[in-house]
Amino acid sequence: GHINNLMNEITSLAEDLNVAVVIATHHTKGDSSAKSVTDRTSGSGVFGRDPDSIASILPTQQPDVFQIDTVFRNHTDLPKFHIEWNFPRFTKINTNTYALNEE
Repeated sequence: GHINNLMNEITSLAEDLNVAVVIATHHTKGDSSAKSVTDRTSGSGVFGRDPDSIASILPTQQPDVFQIDTVFRNHTDLPKFHIEWNFPRFTKINTNTYALNEE
């Protein structure tokens, strides 16, 4: 389809220029936490199947704290971890005890 062709063009361009490409998408509506990381993006499933690395950011019930889930094509996935927004940057939190929002 069109999105697959687009992703192939982006991959070709990245290889020609020897650069990494970051693409940001958003999750589908509702609670995405029960879905696999590769099925959370809204729109074409290609966005979940094509990337070599995916980092999914989920809100928690704690303000300014987010859970990070990862998927890597060529490496072991990282265990989930949490980050907190402390202006002007995110910092990693050394705990995994925050509950996810169920919105």
